[in-house]
Amino acid sequence: MNKGTRILTITGIMVSLFLVGVTASMGANQNSVSAVNATAIGPLFTSVEVTSTKEISNVVMLFCNNLTVQKVEEEDLVQDFVAGLWTATVSGSGDFEGEAIMSVWVKSGSFRSGDGSGYGGMIAFSGTCGEVPQ
Repeated sequence: MNKGTRILTITGIMVSLFLVGVTASMGANQNSVSAVNATAIGPLFTSVEVTSTKEISNVVMLFCNNLTVQKVEEEDLVQDFVAGLWTATVSGSGDFEGEAIMSVWVKSGSFRSGDGSGYGGMIAFSGTCGEVPQ
């Protein structure tokens, strides 16, 4: 085997290994991606029902009052699994009890929005606080 053939063979093997790695990586990530949704409950938006195709790790709520956030961790969520969806209802507690919720971030599966530590997919509610957050 001459030098040119060896280089082409080695290059072909490396490209094949790279493609196998990319395909395996994509498959693993696809299996851990979830679809999330959230629905504000009531005219004042003081509670939100969140759903996901994967178990919910946490929910971060953004309130109209002073634009503050409160995070509800998995161990504090009451989740039900019905018809292939995980569901939980969240609302403010402590100082945030009864506050209107402007938006939520639902962390479930591998998606991370980058908006904060443990923040998942963001869902904003139209009409809360008189406007939709940017």
